[in-house]
Amino acid sequence: MNRNRIFKAIGGLLILLFTLGCTLQTPTLKLSIKEMECSFDGPESIPFGEFIIKFTLDEKKPTESGYALVTLTDGKTIEDLQALTTDNQPSWVTLIDGVHEYTAGSHTYSYDLNTVTTAYHGEPLYLACFRANPDTGYIEKIGAFGPIEIEK
Repeated sequence: MNRNRIFKAIGGLLILLFTLGCTLQTPTLKLSIKEMECSFDGPESIPFGEFIIKFTLDEKKPTESGYALVTLTDGKTIEDLQALTTDNQPSWVTLIDGVHEYTAGSHTYSYDLNTVTTAYHGEPLYLACFRANPDTGYIEKIGAFGPIEIEK
């Protein structure tokens, strides 16, 4: 009888640990650049803490490409960020991190909001994609996404 209780308790504990392990996955945001277009796939909110950005480049003629992980000043919205056409950073954008890549393929970057920068205070995050135009060499903003709300 005690043996059955022990096995049931162990089985219940294993199920609980498996369930917790499945729900505690690190959130992943996916950015893809294909030629002069950028796409985003990811949640609209993530818990405060660690997350991953998977950045994929699919370019026939590789050039400098990248993204900026940013916050916006109060009163600014995704529409303001989408209206930008160059890589010049306006005063109402706070850069959390900027990534530059020169080779096609998949690249993974890890972040921890606890340690990312002193400029971050829990605001929603935004992503902006950039690519050097292969014809002109000028860096252009080719996509902007967000807000990604932070659950505290």
